[in-house]
This record gives sequence, structure tokens and C-alpha cells, in this order.
Amino acid sequence: MEKPRVRQFLMVDRTNVTTEMIPDEHGGITDDDEGRLNLFLKRFLEKGDMLVGFGTEWSFANTEAQVVLLKLCTQVGCLLIKLDGERKNYFQLLRKFLGNKDVVFAGVHIIKDLEKLEKCYGLEIRNAIDICQVIEKSRNSHIGSTIKAYGVRDFVRDYWWKQYNSSTSTHIDYWGEETLTEEKKIEFATVEAHAIYKTAKKLI
Repeated sequence: MEKPRVRQFLMVDRTNVTTEMIPDEHGGITDDDEGRLNLFLKRFLEKGDMLVGFGTEWSFANTEAQVVLLKLCTQVGCLLIKLDGERKNYFQLLRKFLGNKDVVFAGVHIIKDLEKLEKCYGLEIRNAIDICQVIEKSRNSHIGSTIKAYGVRDFVRDYWWKQYNSSTSTHIDYWGEETLTEEKKIEFATVEAHAIYKTAKKLI
């Protein structure tokens, strides 16, 4: 059986970021997601950096908006988890990780994300920090003043998307964009998750 692919992308800060997708239908494996998630989390905990860049993508195709992608970026790489409304076999492991109070999940305007994840999937993040609130308390940080001028979401998207041309960087809702390939969507999701992680790293 073909092994799941581990993508690698070069970020604008010259960091090589590896990204895994769960499940990875195109990689040929859909039945060992729990094992892959367990290995990723093991590598994360061994590094000792307990900060996670957190983000989601939503779908508005149905009458009620749904979270369809969970983006987690850490020191060891990015993990993208597709959500389709069902509670998968690996959710118990994921729930334990998200509920770990020692792990800090930092995101941008994440209140609705947290509410939707708990309501639809029973996934509760116990230690979440909104970067916006950190910035409001930041007085001497250069990046803090820069983000205040931009607006948090604009800063994360615009500052870190310099590696893309203007036509691709306008795809704000890229995950649902039919003109983009699956690989390009994964790359964009990686860039955004990495941007949130690096921004949080500077502020927290």
C-alpha cells in the first residue's frame, strides 16, 4: 500500500515546514489515521515546545456553517485534519490532545471556532489564546504595533503571503475554491497555520 505523503513547503522566513493530512485519501491510506496522529503528537511532545498555531476553515454550502478543516502548526510541522461531520476513530486521541492544559493553542478570532468544534464534534480546547487579546496588551512589541495598524487577520494573511503573487493571495476562502488544486490548498493552509504559529511565538 502506498504510504501517505508528507509535503514540504518553504516559507517566506526560509523555514521548511512539513505538512501531513488526515485522512490522506490521495496518499492511499485512510485506515491508520490514529497511528499517524499518535506519531505526530509524540514528536510534538518530545520537542517540548507546547505552543500550537491553531486555525480552521469553514464551509457555508449547507444551511448551517460547518468547520471542515482543523489546522495545527507546531515546531515539528503542520497537521491538517479534515472534518466531515462524523466523529472518527482517532477523535479520542485528538480530544485528549486538545484538552491538554499544558498545550497552548493560539489563533486569530477563535471564539466561534471553539464553540463550533465543541458543539459539532465534542472537541474542547482547554487552553486557547486569541492573538488579538495578546496584541491589545502588547505595548513595546514592534510586531504588536504593526499588527495593530494592519488588523490581525490582514497582517497574518498579507505579511506572510509575500511569497505568493497578488492573484493567488486574494483567495481568502481558498479551501472551497474549485479552481485551486488540492495540493495548492494544502500549501495555503500550511502557510496560514505557520504564520499564526510564528506570530504567536513572537508575542507569547
